[in-house]
Amino acid sequence: MAVSFSSNDSNVIERSIDVREVISTPADRLYEVYDIQRCVQWILKNLYQKVTLQFPDELLGDAASVALLIEKEVKTKVYILGDTSYGSCCVDEVAASHIEADALIHFHHSCLSPVTSLPVLYIFINKRIDVTHCVQVFRSFFTDTSQPVILIYSVHYYHVQDEVKRLLSKDYSNLISSTLCIPGCEEASDTDRVSGGSYRVFGRSFSLPDTSQLEDCSFFFVGSPDKTLTNLRLRFNTSSFYVFDPAINTGMKQEPSDIHKILKQRYYLTERAKSAEIVGILVGTLGVSGYLLILEQLKRLVKQAGKRSYTIAVGKPNVAKLANFPEVDVFVVFACPECSLFDSKEYYKPILTPFELEVAFNGARDWNGAYTTDFRQLLPGQPFHVEIESPVDIEADVSLVTGMVHRLGNDSRTSGDDTSNSGLVKRDPMTVATNDTSAASFLVNRSWRGLEQRLGETPVVDAAEGTYGTAMGYTNEPEVDNR
Repeated sequence: MAVSFSSNDSNVIERSIDVREVISTPADRLYEVYDIQRCVQWILKNLYQKVTLQFPDELLGDAASVALLIEKEVKTKVYILGDTSYGSCCVDEVAASHIEADALIHFHHSCLSPVTSLPVLYIFINKRIDVTHCVQVFRSFFTDTSQPVILIYSVHYYHVQDEVKRLLSKDYSNLISSTLCIPGCEEASDTDRVSGGSYRVFGRSFSLPDTSQLEDCSFFFVGSPDKTLTNLRLRFNTSSFYVFDPAINTGMKQEPSDIHKILKQRYYLTERAKSAEIVGILVGTLGVSGYLLILEQLKRLVKQAGKRSYTIAVGKPNVAKLANFPEVDVFVVFACPECSLFDSKEYYKPILTPFELEVAFNGARDWNGAYTTDFRQLLPGQPFHVEIESPVDIEADVSLVTGMVHRLGNDSRTSGDDTSNSGLVKRDPMTVATNDTSAASFLVNRSWRGLEQRLGETPVVDAAEGTYGTAMGYTNEPEVDNR
């Protein structure tokens, strides 16, 4: 929209500002859309006293009305989270802890990542879908009724999975329907592949028949193409994917070349990371279970690779924030699967996932086509876990990106017991000091290093009158001859 600013001399500056439109739900549909009855029953049944409501930005226009409807029924105050610390798809336990909340209701889309402790009720806000047309699109894609097909749903359309399965199962003998793994509603498990042909991935679980192999299966995704679909395609990058988008009532086949292009781009980042000396570990979540374990694992991985790491907590990363760390060669972010992939073209330094950093720094892990954006799958006991290799001596290799030699591993001449983060290493006497690339050297060379107290170093002087007037000409500025 256009916003006008006027000055005293009637000059007008018009500036275009992008504003996300917040559409409010009609008052007569709020009770149904937000499933107020279910929210009220959940609060009363569990006797919760401090309940927080979490909305994505596009639904904040309804937040106050929904809160009032719930308060009217439960006879107690509920709280609205004004902003999420990280992604809106994750449960924001940090913000809820500010009022010592004992429960949280999460509205709209969710990544279904397991939380640490807070009881959560998920209200996905079911969206309308033409089930008949969805089934017709499915039949047009899969004319061979014996082909094994896995049905995967966006959380907004999961409410029709029983009806879709009923209409198709009589003709398709190898139809595999997935179920949602809602945290807190079933036995907790972080395992991707549970046993045999059973899978649990990105909040969905499905089991393959004994006669089917994953390589023979295709996926049919019901929902608009989003980060959930991207993560599924990266995880099962050898399978075919078909999509029915209810928002435009159209089906489409996802081209394998698209996901292969993304994988090539991600592999390029791992090659960039091999030449890094300083790694910035970005804290992308404080609510997903296992975040402390992956933080320690990443620090150990970087140390054993002979690099230095700095843990950075900046909330939601953006270009401006990360530009404040020019000494960092590469970043790695641990977050929920839907907040882990960043387009590094926008940033000054690459941003990797924990899996990609392991490919770069862990000699025991190979890039064999398998891929995951879920950092919990890298922890001990999980299907993607690989023990971190501890090279005795430095291994030299030629970078495929820069053509320069990069190193990997600790120098066997240095002590392996040093657990500090000081970056101190044993140097050869002939080594030039300016080769130091630590963060401390960057700080020393900066002209501005932050607000320093400098107690006792600043002389005391009398207050003096400063300049005044307008920016185009202060009173004490010399006149300039513009002839």
